[in-house]
Amino acid sequence: MLSKHFQPTDTSNKMRLHSKLIPVILSLFLGCFLAKDLYEANNNPLVDLRNRVVGSRVLNTGVSPYTFRWQPGDPTSLLNQYDLYSPQYSFCTATPAFLCLIKPLAGLSYSHIKFYWTIFSFICVAWILLSLYAKKNITVKQQIILGIISVLFLAGNNWRQSVIQGQYYVLFPFLLLAAYALTLNKKNRQLTAFIILVGIASLLRPILLLIVMPLIINPSYYAAILKGGIVTCGLVGLYLLSTGELREWRLYSKSSGYWLNHYKTSPDSLKDVPQINQYWASKGKLIEGEAGTETKAVEPGMPSQITSQTLNLTHVSKTITGKSIPLYLCILLWGIIAGTILGYMIWKKKNTIDDCLVGGFMLYYLLEILLPVPKNSYCFPEILLPVSLLWKMNKINSAQLYIITVCLFIMCIPVKVFPLQLVCSEFFIMATLIYCYLKQGTLSHKQFNRRE
Repeated sequence: MLSKHFQPTDTSNKMRLHSKLIPVILSLFLGCFLAKDLYEANNNPLVDLRNRVVGSRVLNTGVSPYTFRWQPGDPTSLLNQYDLYSPQYSFCTATPAFLCLIKPLAGLSYSHIKFYWTIFSFICVAWILLSLYAKKNITVKQQIILGIISVLFLAGNNWRQSVIQGQYYVLFPFLLLAAYALTLNKKNRQLTAFIILVGIASLLRPILLLIVMPLIINPSYYAAILKGGIVTCGLVGLYLLSTGELREWRLYSKSSGYWLNHYKTSPDSLKDVPQINQYWASKGKLIEGEAGTETKAVEPGMPSQITSQTLNLTHVSKTITGKSIPLYLCILLWGIIAGTILGYMIWKKKNTIDDCLVGGFMLYYLLEILLPVPKNSYCFPEILLPVSLLWKMNKINSAQLYIITVCLFIMCIPVKVFPLQLVCSEFFIMATLIYCYLKQGTLSHKQFNRRE
């Protein structure tokens, strides 16, 4: 009788022990993955990071990074050996604000920049993954599933591509979720401050503004939107006046338009025009420890069958049918889908801020895959934003987590299983999240555990 009397207490103690042990085990895995990422970064050129670092260095000299062409006699620190030929513009695609932001980092040697950038990127993704455990009343079963998902995410080819290319897409969900945590807590929903932070973040990637677009359907948010918009415009104006980068923004806009038109008319021709600087390559020297040609950038340590899979519908259509989708049709399709999402939210009437933000991400994501500018597999970390929000909203059950787990497992397979396996896996995950978003109500913890 005595043992029976104490059995529930013993069980609850074991559950509490397990709930504390799982994050510790995950942290050990995170340490191993950080070591792996640093090894990958050290042995690969991080070509997209090189692009932005050189752009920042050029901007610091007073020359536009969007029209700059390296010539023999210029400092080798300003040579992007992975640049592409263009009659007018360089292949620097980052905004002037981002180039300005990384100026302190750009002054270091490139090997140090790779090291610090990889650590920073990993801190961003680790913070997002560990924050999923902050959910109240999380069960041991949920913690185990989240741990498996976290490990598969970091072991997957999409994240590996992000590391090897030196990409920055994990930065955006990190900034938005950090702004969410700071300003939209349950005790004090400071929507105005959140809008200001999103406005500032959009200087790094302008289409991030779409994420707050659905807020306009709720009249109760109008005052916050107006105040946040006014303050953001003032801060942006102050930034442009203090840095004198208005001209750079104009050139950035023209350069983006040029490359957009290039992708629209001949998306595959970029593979045929890499800038191999014959002057420097003939010397047989390294440029800040990297190869003097684009050789390492073609297949940077990735198996050819899973490298740089493009998610844009026009590219997927061309791969399957041999025909691309016209740009006007893509824009029309985005308009119809965006109208449908906003119409659904208006019909639903009761939309929380969280609902609006997830709906805004859907608009953002759909625009990315409908525009002809390549959305490659290394953009995948962006999807952590809706996953985190829907998880906090109790809109994801165990069956949907299992689907995400299977898709992430497929992303980890280093050989070709079926055509466009990374693309299909991401689309399945996104379709699952859209279903979670559209379904009515939220799940209690009992419902979560019951829905197997």
